[in-house]
Amino acid sequence: MAEAGADLWWIQADADCNAARRVFDPADDRTFCQAVAKQQQAVEKAIKALAAAVRDARMASIRIKFTHGLENLINALLRLHRPTTDNASIQGRIDRLLSMHYRSEIAALMEFAPHAPLADEPVARNTEYPYQTGAHAWRAPAQKGSFKVRDVTRFQSLADYILRGTEHLIAAVARRP
Repeated sequence: MAEAGADLWWIQADADCNAARRVFDPADDRTFCQAVAKQQQAVEKAIKALAAAVRDARMASIRIKFTHGLENLINALLRLHRPTTDNASIQGRIDRLLSMHYRSEIAALMEFAPHAPLADEPVARNTEYPYQTGAHAWRAPAQKGSFKVRDVTRFQSLADYILRGTEHLIAAVARRP
């Protein structure tokens, strides 16, 4: 079965990043979780766009799944085969884009994607569903104090960086001979 190409993943990543900017209102705490959710989606889809570009250029065999997890995709992108100078150049650019610092920031953002807890674990803070702050204490993501302006600005900066970087890399992969 054919998979969606980089251009389709990229269009959606860009739309999600723009939606995050539009929904965020610093005067309304209820928008903070909405902005962070769209930023998470933008980063996820931008990484998937880059993985699709690499896959379609036959630089690596990468399967893109419809899950929030990015760790396997990032690891695959960091371990491209380097048989040619072109691949080495692209690999170096991927290594810079996905430096340890940015991988850490991506992991922090991805923690906010909702996921079912393991048995006997509390529901973790996320952008969509009520979560637990204690054994019997619950909060809504849109509730005042669940997310802060600094969370939104931190992750918007990350989303902007990842989108710019993946856009340039996708173009470089497409130009390869």
